[in-house]
Amino acid sequence: MNKKQLIVAILSLATVLEIDIEKEGLNSEKLESLEVKELKVLHGELSEKKAALDEEKNKTNVATKKQEKVVLKFLAPYKRYSNGDIAGFSSDEAERILAFKPVVAEKHAIDDVG
Repeated sequence: MNKKQLIVAILSLATVLEIDIEKEGLNSEKLESLEVKELKVLHGELSEKKAALDEEKNKTNVATKKQEKVVLKFLAPYKRYSNGDIAGFSSDEAERILAFKPVVAEKHAIDDVG
């Protein structure tokens, strides 16, 4: 990347990372005064921070997905469940049950309970 591209990339990363550009001294004038080598180092540091942030968000999303419950209504006997039974499962377990052929359950809207 040339100097101008590096500056744009640094400012973009700083925005994504919610870094106060003025407070951290990352304004355009300050960046213009740096050498390309210094800009590359700064870009690398910010890229690493963004990668770490993305990884943390990914872990959070995976954990949230595992915690989500899916309500199923059984249409056929399955393990301890009978026809008409309604039960909640983790999204992974629900997907596994819904994949059975012949079908033993369907997604059940929570509003329908009661």
